[in-house]
Amino acid sequence: MTQTTSKPSTGQTDKKKKAKRSATDKQSAKELERLNNLVPAQEFEDLESDDVPNGLWGKIHLMVDLESRHVGLSEMKSGLVGHTWVSIEPEPMGRMPKGIPGKHQNLLRNGGKYADSFGFWPDLQGELGTAAGYSQNPFKSYIQGIVRNPDTAHEGAEKATMTYPVTLAQAQNALKYADSKRTAKYSVYHYNCTGFAKGFVEAAGQSAPDVSKGGIAMPDSAYNGILKWAKKGKEGAEVEGGVDDNEAYVNEADIGVTWEQSAVPKELKDRIDKPNFLKVKSVRKGGPAEGHLNVGDRVAWIDGNRCNSTMTVKRALFAAFDKEIEFSVIDEATFANYLKDMKGAGEDEEAKDQVFENYKGTWFNDVMVKAGRPHGTGKKDKGKKDKTD
Repeated sequence: MTQTTSKPSTGQTDKKKKAKRSATDKQSAKELERLNNLVPAQEFEDLESDDVPNGLWGKIHLMVDLESRHVGLSEMKSGLVGHTWVSIEPEPMGRMPKGIPGKHQNLLRNGGKYADSFGFWPDLQGELGTAAGYSQNPFKSYIQGIVRNPDTAHEGAEKATMTYPVTLAQAQNALKYADSKRTAKYSVYHYNCTGFAKGFVEAAGQSAPDVSKGGIAMPDSAYNGILKWAKKGKEGAEVEGGVDDNEAYVNEADIGVTWEQSAVPKELKDRIDKPNFLKVKSVRKGGPAEGHLNVGDRVAWIDGNRCNSTMTVKRALFAAFDKEIEFSVIDEATFANYLKDMKGAGEDEEAKDQVFENYKGTWFNDVMVKAGRPHGTGKKDKGKKDKTD
């Protein structure tokens, strides 16, 4: 028996075409003209023979910072994605060639690994149009993007680096590539920071590590690609913490505490501008936090950053094993006494202010906890995991 299928109606076909276009369309000619006037293309001169040194001229660095070891839908929703970016480092320092535009010459003269850095971002501040973060809708994922130069947001926090020696001509080709993407559309699925960095490296005639999974380029995949090369001993591939110690380095560190979110009461909320505390629910016996944090402690800041949810702890502990983390806490007794005194002040606002001043500066204890490895792991020779703490 022959099975027949009906064709979609014209209306259905039009909807599918529209959905596909919304995910792939680039800027219109009118929009491109506006953007080019706003961010004009740079002028690259031909490289003269006396400008081109013999052999290699500098380096390109492909760098990855992680905020989550494995990026999935939940990490994308919470913003725990990380960043991939690139930079050009001239070596040795000398006269800048005429073929390099003035802005880049000024940055390159600073020297060092981050001299002339580039990263591709969604236009978060609306510099080129309407401000927008990345969209997770696969049919409407393209938004206005922007090339940050220099890109310093994650500088010094890279967890993996791939370094390529390049000639001046290769460096110039990479710069031209970055310039061509200065107002490109950003898509978390189709063209994001990692895709930009890969294109930058390839424009310089270099091979990029594998940066994608399931066809989507992501920082965690770029990290895995560099890690794979580092394990094989490929020159230029480096990961923080060393290859053997790698997994413990990039996984969430452990302090042996479970948390619950606790609302800041009205008697305190307006005075410290915080909606929530993180309340210590349990402290594991023998864990890193034992003797430092106690059940009932309310954490207000972690490493000086306001913490309102368990996501703050996750960010603070990521890649932090063997590092000391500062928790600013109010202990259970002090917290109870504060609320009691506030209640005693009644409706007298001046009395309430005085109660707050009496506690201010004395009730937040700064507690240092040295983060350990993920619970249940240890270290044997060559970085193998043990079955004990």
